[in-house]
Amino acid sequence: MKKTVYYESETLLREFTYRSFIAAGLNNDDAKIASEVLLLADSRGIDSHGIGRLKQFYLDKISSGVIQINQPISIIKESLSAAVIDAQNGLGLVVANQAMKLAIEKAKKTGIAIIFVRNSSHYGIAGYGPLLAAREGLIGISGTNASRIVAPINSSQPILGTNPIAVSFPSDEPFPFLLDGATSTISVGKIEYYQKIGKSLPNGWVKDALGNDVNHPAEALAGIKRREYTLSPLGGFSELTAGFKGFGLGLAIELLSTVVQKGSKFCGSYPQEVQKSVGHFFIAINPELFIEGTELKKSVGETLRTIRNSQNSGESIMVSGEKEYLESLKRQEEGIPISEAVVRDLYSIREQYKIPIRFTWEQT
Repeated sequence: MKKTVYYESETLLREFTYRSFIAAGLNNDDAKIASEVLLLADSRGIDSHGIGRLKQFYLDKISSGVIQINQPISIIKESLSAAVIDAQNGLGLVVANQAMKLAIEKAKKTGIAIIFVRNSSHYGIAGYGPLLAAREGLIGISGTNASRIVAPINSSQPILGTNPIAVSFPSDEPFPFLLDGATSTISVGKIEYYQKIGKSLPNGWVKDALGNDVNHPAEALAGIKRREYTLSPLGGFSELTAGFKGFGLGLAIELLSTVVQKGSKFCGSYPQEVQKSVGHFFIAINPELFIEGTELKKSVGETLRTIRNSQNSGESIMVSGEKEYLESLKRQEEGIPISEAVVRDLYSIREQYKIPIRFTWEQT
């Protein structure tokens, strides 16, 4: 049976999300930031990390005390160009904003800065922080570890997280270059999204303990929760498809997210039902240390255009960040698509927190 898809404006969804966070106890500034991160994902077509996670990933965990709110970050060590932050089990959506802004502030003074974070929680799309840097004319890099759901090559034991990394460059295009992706073949959020829209998983994403492909999203999530199923590293489960590169990159992100800041390695199982220490890192590079800012933007833009204009096979060639930018333009006109499962979550949130908002589809 075909499932209904609802559409709503980013403005109304942002207001709903903001009021939800306020009702859950967040202060005004933190609620605005958290809403901004989730709606940035939805506006760019990253539905696996947007409002669909509002209830289970954030509000429910705030309510149960797994995530602490309105927590001031604690700077453990600091220099002119670096810092180590203890997030005090705070909301990662907010921590990412604070940490990247600190990196940007320092990089504008010193040329380059890096901030390491420990004791945080899920921080949304990895590209959020680097996009903040790009808007300021800086190069941005961020990464984080995550729940143990990815197995090494030749193993069926989940040990690493999806451990995404994101890199941004400002450009003279209408959008910055932004690479944002997990070091696994797929993020668990994508599996959650497939479950919500009733779509089967392709082979090669998830395997059971015997190495068989798992195609049903609900079965996959249940097996991952039991720590019996694993996601494949980027490149797949085989050395022949270079899966060792994806796993190695994920391991590098794990080290950057834990070792320097003395954080917890391999930060817990999926889903997050008890407090666990998630680690992040944020790097900001001021190009003015090396090259004039407008010259950098032009050079980046020329690089992107060279790739876009190269010989294709009939399909348009898009560079990192372009597809999401085009999707954001489309969604400005059409609204953000919302599945039936997410609509049910929104209704549940509205009832629980007494939020006086009616959605567009209820008014027609």
